[in-house]
Amino acid sequence: MGKFPQDCQFLRELQLDSRQRLEMTKHLVLFDIDGTLLRARGAGRIAFEKAFQELHGIGQAWGELNPHGRTDRDIIEEVCRVVLDRQLSTEESHALEQRFVQYFDEIIWEHPNFELMPGVEALVSHLSSTPEIVLGIETGNLLETAALKLRRGAIDHFFTFGGYGSDSRERSEIVRIAIERAKALYRITPDTQITVFGDSVNDITAAHDNGARAIAVATGGIGIEHFKEKTSADLALVDLSNLEDLATFFQ
Repeated sequence: MGKFPQDCQFLRELQLDSRQRLEMTKHLVLFDIDGTLLRARGAGRIAFEKAFQELHGIGQAWGELNPHGRTDRDIIEEVCRVVLDRQLSTEESHALEQRFVQYFDEIIWEHPNFELMPGVEALVSHLSSTPEIVLGIETGNLLETAALKLRRGAIDHFFTFGGYGSDSRERSEIVRIAIERAKALYRITPDTQITVFGDSVNDITAAHDNGARAIAVATGGIGIEHFKEKTSADLALVDLSNLEDLATFFQ
């Protein structure tokens, strides 16, 4: 049996608790999930292919698709275009997403090689313990699969809101939505410094599109030199294991 809370009740409870936090927020910090906070190592692909075969009768539909930095709905659209040569109806899309989430819930809890990225637990624990810092999520994952991954990694309690792949196919819009949700829960002012952690070029672009700083983390497949030389990341790190690297960002 899976462990996904119906209707993300745990997220709603955290959001209600967060309304009690009336102090001004000095730093709003958003984290991408895959490759930045953790690795699910193929659990999403397995769940998607099972759902796709069940509903559309085609196995191994994922093929050679590279999901790095992309949103779930963008991935689904490409698979359908390549494999079915058409787009799904609204009803078909809903059914596929629902079945995908159900299979993911069954798979993720025992999936081998799931891991938090180096330094993640210590970093989010440190940041969340500081009253003037608020943590959120910006991810291409559907809300439900994002919640499952965070719970599997036992770090879900650090995050009270986010922007998700179920909100938009565009990463910049996902970051914007995450910021708007933070404003509904916390005292976000023009003086609040917004920072986005991510492992893809799309994360960096989305951060800057929303007036935020971007911290690139070379744990998702792109090397640190690429981030330093080819992107406008405000900071590029090998991983998140050295808190001193981030000290000046969150003073």
